[in-house]
This record gives sequence, structure tokens and C-alpha cells, in this order.
Amino acid sequence: MPDFSDNRPYPDGKQSSIRNALFFAVFAVLSALPFVVSGAEVDGQKIAVIVQGHVSVKSDDIKLGEIAEIDAPENIAGEISGLIIAPSPKPGRQKNIRGGRLKDLIENRFPESKDIILDIPALIVVSRDSQILSEEILKEYYMNKIHEMSGNDPFEISDFRVRGKNIFPDGDIEIKSAGDSRGIRMGNYSLPVDVYVDGSKQGRLTLSGTAGKKIKILCATRDILKGSVVTADDIRVETKDAQNGSKGIFLTDPSLAIGKKVLSPVRSGAAILEKNLAVPSVLKKGDKVRLVAKAGLLSVETSGEVLSDAALGEQVKIKNIDTGKSITARVVDSTTAEAVF
Repeated sequence: MPDFSDNRPYPDGKQSSIRNALFFAVFAVLSALPFVVSGAEVDGQKIAVIVQGHVSVKSDDIKLGEIAEIDAPENIAGEISGLIIAPSPKPGRQKNIRGGRLKDLIENRFPESKDIILDIPALIVVSRDSQILSEEILKEYYMNKIHEMSGNDPFEISDFRVRGKNIFPDGDIEIKSAGDSRGIRMGNYSLPVDVYVDGSKQGRLTLSGTAGKKIKILCATRDILKGSVVTADDIRVETKDAQNGSKGIFLTDPSLAIGKKVLSPVRSGAAILEKNLAVPSVLKKGDKVRLVAKAGLLSVETSGEVLSDAALGEQVKIKNIDTGKSITARVVDSTTAEAVF
């Protein structure tokens, strides 16, 4: 290696040229190296990434820009900020990210990161911005939908319940009915709804409750046995919740029940239902009746035996006592039946 000490007998001009060449060579090498003081610099600006230990994110993916403060030129900061770390946790939950894993991810994505200041805690706890749909809002939606489907009848809602995970990402919420809204009935009713946040479907809930209204109905004043004929003393009009049935099956006019036969027992205080009443039988099995057969102006009469109970106007099988044959006849009154041809 040449010795550049002053002991070597180089002429002054030649020595000066060599020193200049060495100066420019060293300058060129230094210029090619990154200028590092306490972090990387680009055009005189340092690059630093400082990650927070507890953060909350909004989007479906955790991006570095959401969990860190980034000090860098605008073009580089945007690239660093957009680095996806992991999927975001579900609304209302948290996700833990190891600092070492995050450091490795940054270094692999940005090879020059050895010259970036990285301030990363050992553990980063990430939560998701979320919101809960209040029961009051959901009940109001349910009630409005019930009223709409029932033709705006004044239903009262009780025992309201919400089934499903009722927590969603932060944003503008919209509720949409997901079920068949036809044929609303009083009583228990379940209504599935889809929940959208910022136009994107985020989940489904089932809203349920008991729909009813106050109406005047006929009720039993005492226990009424099966087969009994209703009298005026057996019933009274009361105001009750019209639940567990559909519109129109309750009776409000006593005249529609008095004189009718009860098909199954009715307890005291219970509603008198139209479907549990029938016209009482005027003929009993085994009764003897006049059996009349008519054909034009011709009328024939004989005796017959009733083969089953029958009400006024009903058709019943009657055995002709003279011939032993059975024919179908219509009950005219408690003593007469007319053959049906």
C-alpha cells in the first residue's frame, strides 16, 4: 500500500493531486451511504413508527396506520400506513398482537426498516369500534311492523325479546324485515330482521313478543260442562287481552251463544269461543219420528228410528221401521224428518 506520509520525496504538485483524488473518492463513498443519526432520513426528514399499546380500529382489517403514529414524508407514510397487520376482531371483542411479530412483518415488508425508528410494545391490544342496537329501538321497529302488517290495529306488545348477537361495527345502521309479513295474528309472533351497517349486511336478529289488544268478549260466569246448552246466566261480557287467537273468533254478542251446545268444557272466566259452540241436538239416537217422503204432489209418511243425534236442519240417518232400510233425512223439528233424495 502506498505510503502518503510527508517523509516520501513527492514533488509538491504531484502530492497535491493525489490528496485531491483521495478526497473525492472518500466523498463519493460517503454520499452513497444512508445518513443515519437517530433514524432514517429521506430528503432530510426522519422516518419513525411509534405503535400504541391499546388501540381501537374501525375497518375489517387492522392497518399499521390505525395503530401507530408515523413520521415520514407523505408518499412513504401512505405506503407504511396501508400495511395490513391482521383481520380486525369482531365487534365488541379484542385481539392481541405480539410486538415481535409486528416488527418482523414491518422489516419483511420494508427491507430498509433497519434504518427506521421502531417503537413497538411487547403486546398490542386491539379492539373494534362497535355499537349496540338498543332494545328500545328494536321494540319500536317490531311494534311499528306489527301495526303495519295488521292494518294498523291497536295492538299491545308484551314479553318482547331479542335473539341473536346484538353488537355491530360502528356506522349508520339500517334494519330490514327478513320474514314473510303477511297474515299477522294476535298471540306470539317472531319477526326475523337483517341489520345493515353503512349498506353492508352485518347480521340477523329475531324479534319476538306477544301481540294483543283489549276487546270486549263473552266469558263464562261459571264452569260449563261439555254438552250443556248455554243460558243467559252462564255468560257475561268482559274486557280482556285478545291474545292467543286470531281476529274474529271471539264472541261479543250474547245472543250468538245462548241456546248453543258447548262442545268442550269451559272454565269459569274463560272466553266463549265460536268454534266451541254448536246448535243443540233436537233428536237423539233411538228417537222415533215421522219420516216423510215427498215427490212432486205425492207425499208418503211412515215411522222411522233416528240412528244418531241431530240438530235442527241437519241431515241424519234414519231407519225405516217398515222396511228396515236406512235413508238420509233432514231434521224438520223434534218429531219430524224429511227424506232427502
